[in-house]
Amino acid sequence: MEFQRRLVLCLLSSALGACAGGGGSDASDSADGTSEAGCPEAGVESCPCIQGGLCVGELICVSDVCVDLTGLEDEGSTDEGESGPKPDLPSGDGDGDGDGDGSCVGACGGLGSSGDCWCDASCVAAEDCCSDFEAACPGVCVTNADCAADEVCSYGSGGCVDADGWTYDLYIDRWIDSSPDCWDSLAGDCLAEAYFKVYVNGTELFDGPYAPETADTSWLESATITIPTDVSFVVSFYDYDSLSADDFMHRWCFENSSGSCWAVPLEVLHAGSWAGYADDNDYFWVEARFVPQ
Repeated sequence: MEFQRRLVLCLLSSALGACAGGGGSDASDSADGTSEAGCPEAGVESCPCIQGGLCVGELICVSDVCVDLTGLEDEGSTDEGESGPKPDLPSGDGDGDGDGDGSCVGACGGLGSSGDCWCDASCVAAEDCCSDFEAACPGVCVTNADCAADEVCSYGSGGCVDADGWTYDLYIDRWIDSSPDCWDSLAGDCLAEAYFKVYVNGTELFDGPYAPETADTSWLESATITIPTDVSFVVSFYDYDSLSADDFMHRWCFENSSGSCWAVPLEVLHAGSWAGYADDNDYFWVEARFVPQ
């Protein structure tokens, strides 16, 4: 490189004779055209030219020194002012179509390591998965439908998990009372101040807030509970009474063959919701969701 820098200077000033001899004491030719000590022979690179200004191969005689100018263009500055050849481009093209952009290792359920491809189940339809999505995230999901029949899609992990024994947020999205009972005769409207409790295997796990004077309501607060599929699950609804004991209104559960309340069926957990009448008289309508944490 030092020689080539010196050569460029020589080329610029050769018209003035500033570089006669080209190499100073590094190289000079004898009267018969042979090289002095340090050069194997005249005409080869960095050595004196052969008499008549000749050099071996594609070398060029400049200021009586044989040089190779073929590499000067690559090592010089480009039009953009960059020095040297550009580095190899990454294998991915940045469009996130699964052809090598980023990695899903440690990023399943979200954005890939490169920031331009995805590692969630929706990337399949969107065609923006990282290249290793299938290998790195075999259980990634968006909804329960992405999982096996005995699994649910955990919003916490972004993957499919066993439905049995998982922790859920239970939401009562709608409750309708069309019973003939008068829950509050003193108020004159007979409407209930309704609330519900959740029992798993006979143990009370949730006691929710009440909705005042209603026959059609929902609860924004969820009951966070672990639901095994081999023990009883019961949701009981009550009318709050500030003057006396609260009135039991009805219960919602899944009955076994003997008519006793039993576990939530796997198919309900996988479906993620249930809706229907919760009593034999079709007085109480319940709409509920099981959202896996």
